[in-house]
Amino acid sequence: MRGARSSVIGSCVVLALAGSAWGQAWYLPIPSLLTGTADRTNASAISRDGATVVGASDSVNSGGAALEDGYVLTITPTGSIASGPTSVGAISPGNFKSDCRGVSGDGSVIAGISREVIPASPTPQNRDRAFRWFGGSIASLGVAGQPAGTFGTSFAYGVSADGNWIVGSTGTNSGGAGRAFRWSQAGGFETFAPLPGTGASFARAASGDGSVVIGDSAGLCFRWTQATGTVAIPAIAGAGDNFGIALGVSFDGSITGGAMTSPTFVDSSLGFPIPQAEAFRFVGGVTRRLGGLPSSGSQASTAAAISDNGLVIVGESRTSGDLITGLTEAFVWTPRWGMVPLASRVVDAAGNPLIPGSVRLSEAMGISGDGTRVVGNAVDGSAIFGYVVQIPRYCVGDHNDDRAITPSDIFDFLNDWFANLARADADGNGVLAAADIFDFLNAWFANC
Repeated sequence: MRGARSSVIGSCVVLALAGSAWGQAWYLPIPSLLTGTADRTNASAISRDGATVVGASDSVNSGGAALEDGYVLTITPTGSIASGPTSVGAISPGNFKSDCRGVSGDGSVIAGISREVIPASPTPQNRDRAFRWFGGSIASLGVAGQPAGTFGTSFAYGVSADGNWIVGSTGTNSGGAGRAFRWSQAGGFETFAPLPGTGASFARAASGDGSVVIGDSAGLCFRWTQATGTVAIPAIAGAGDNFGIALGVSFDGSITGGAMTSPTFVDSSLGFPIPQAEAFRFVGGVTRRLGGLPSSGSQASTAAAISDNGLVIVGESRTSGDLITGLTEAFVWTPRWGMVPLASRVVDAAGNPLIPGSVRLSEAMGISGDGTRVVGNAVDGSAIFGYVVQIPRYCVGDHNDDRAITPSDIFDFLNDWFANLARADADGNGVLAAADIFDFLNAWFANC
């Protein structure tokens, strides 16, 4: 092993990469579409190419009615607004009720939830319906097995990167509990059987081509493929169950993230212990804990979105208080960094923070395919608003995080690998093995 190490290092050429290879960090708050009291925005998802952001704005108008309007926003490579935010409209004209939840890889297809007005006597009824937005037009997906104009509900939560599949939950033609689905324009609804012994189920996200769908069935995490059907994601080792929510999936569908009952996170603020959720990463048949940010109260965390290669995960973690009063902070996790505050990566070249001190990034909801752009929600005093940030690219080959590929990275990596440190888990599967050395060296020679 040592002989091979000397041979490899002896043939190395110093490869110092320009800062642009990692990307310059920036921070962009998202303005509201609406004008009224209690104006706020949320950012729910970002396209795979990192150029399109979707979410919703809401406010209370002068008559006291709550308004919500889904939006689409495009951003430039340098972190400014190119266009938008622009309303996606609503299924029923004049009904300001829409919420964008997912977007395709190129930003051309958006899915979410809108209110559809159903004619009825003596008064029309509003029902939540999944929608598809494409080419500037919004259309209801309807309800599986029910003709247009019936009272069932449906919800859309995500879009495959290729834009061909929308996933969510739909009522059934018998009026029973909702069922997880994937929908295509060509074939319509395809519903999935829930996990055995459970009721309502929800599909939350899909792989790049829609062949893998993840979600939860009566609060139990699942993974679906055509070949396997709906299969439970196993519990975290030491936990009593797999109760939780699966929210993110890698481009090829091999890695899933979410939140699940933790074996150690509990809240006792009500006088008795209540198990809390912990962010997880499921890969290779094993569900692994991601931990949580340091907290002055009880701990809990949730993984919300995953980069294409599964090596960058974002979400939120409780940093103070309890399950009722707790405050959360957005995090980013990688095999080498572990879980760190997202804001700690939004700094300039000198390490100075780019986010104002009064702003707290409370949650991260979406991530671009390359893992450099993150969207979510922030708090500044009483203001709640969406944001987009760009963080440096996570480079497996830059083991010492100095933004340069040099022989020092090889020495540092091997020192960590021989010391059996988790940060040497180059492939992120939770196990240190010879494969990590090969993966690291492949990344090093590829300049990242």
